[in-house]
Amino acid sequence: WSNYWGIVVLSDGFVSTFNADKKGWKYLNGAWSLANGSIQAPGSTGSWYSAVQKNFTWDFTYQVKMKRTTSADYTNALIFWGTPELMGGNNWQHGVYFEYTNHGTYSIWTVVDGVWTAIQNWTTSTAIRPYDWNTLTVVVQYPQVYFFINGRYIGWYTISAPNVGWSGVTFYGEQGGVFKVDKASLDAFQTYPNLYPDPAMELGKDPVTEGAVPWQSPGE
Repeated sequence: WSNYWGIVVLSDGFVSTFNADKKGWKYLNGAWSLANGSIQAPGSTGSWYSAVQKNFTWDFTYQVKMKRTTSADYTNALIFWGTPELMGGNNWQHGVYFEYTNHGTYSIWTVVDGVWTAIQNWTTSTAIRPYDWNTLTVVVQYPQVYFFINGRYIGWYTISAPNVGWSGVTFYGEQGGVFKVDKASLDAFQTYPNLYPDPAMELGKDPVTEGAVPWQSPGE
C-alpha cells in the first residue's frame, strides 16, 4: 500500500441568494438564522461571528452584499483564502479580511496563524453607505487582488502566496443590532478582463485615491 494523500477539489463557484435556503453555508459560531431572504445574526460584545462557504477556490471574483443595522465602528467583512478554524476571539486561523464600518471606513488585513497584518489601514471612503446595504467585491488575478466597494475601485495589492481556499462572511459583535447577508457569489472563471495594477492605486501606499478601472466594474 502507498501512503495516503489528501486532495481538495476546486469549485467553479456559487451564487447564494438565501431566498429559500443557505445551501453550501455553515455557521461557525453565533445565533445565525435564515430569514427574509438573508442569513443574519445578532452580535455580542467582544467576539467575531462568521459563516463559511463549503466550496474551495483559488482564483475568483467574490462578491457579498451585506448590512449592519446598528454599530458605527464595529467591523463587517468578507473573508477569502481562509482557514475557518476559530482562534482566540473567534477570528479565523488564516485568511484575508476585507472590512468596512458604518462610520464610513474600510481596511484590509491578512491573518496568518491568528496574527493580523495590515494591507490597508483604516481609510475613509465615500462609497460606503452607512447602515444600508453595501457590496464588497474582490477580483483575484494572481498574484494581484483588486478591491471594490459598491462598484467603486479602491485599489489592489500583491500577495506572495495564498493561505487556504475557503471564503466566508464575518462581523465583530456588539450588543444589539443585526448583521445581514443578502447575497453572496463567487465566480471561479475569470469573466472580467485582466486588470492593470496601476502603481498609484496600490494599497498600503498612502495616499491611495479611489478611482475607476478601464472596464465596467463588478457593480453591485
